[in-house]
Amino acid sequence: MATLRELGSEPTSAVDARAYLRSATRHLAANNRSLPFTITYLFDEDGNARLASASGITAGHVAAPEVIDPRE
Repeated sequence: MATLRELGSEPTSAVDARAYLRSATRHLAANNRSLPFTITYLFDEDGNARLASASGITAGHVAAPEVIDPRE
């Protein structure tokens, strides 16, 4: 609950989705007992899901591919 409270209470000056996700990811990473890892994707203009942010998981990990084609 504390993580959700912090996410909702921090004023953000984010100008786009990626900036907001960077801020949110910092909060999510701070509570690894409740959320050991997080992976967030945003859809691009081609309909592919592209990795936008992650916490608690290393870049290139098999569980967090850079791109997911939902048609596959």
